[in-house]
Amino acid sequence: MLRLELRVGYMQSVSVPSLIGPLLHQEGLNPDDLIYVIGHQRPLPPTRWRRPYHPLLNLYCFLMRNAERRIDRFDLPARRTLEIGYIVRLDH
Repeated sequence: MLRLELRVGYMQSVSVPSLIGPLLHQEGLNPDDLIYVIGHQRPLPPTRWRRPYHPLLNLYCFLMRNAERRIDRFDLPARRTLEIGYIVRLDH
């Protein structure tokens, strides 16, 4: 198991397999054997109208739901990518 951390700009288009391919070859690994594991959050809006910023939370949830998927943004191979997700309720 090997963990790599890449930092890129917000609007930068990045092909992660192209970036890490040479590093993997240096380690004696074949990039085509790699399995990518990425995390994914799905925020849900509050269930009650208790706070004045509720519309902003709804907007945030809408934007997150419609954002570009990380698999597409980072040009990851879909058949070799494991996406682990969880739901976050924004109630408090």
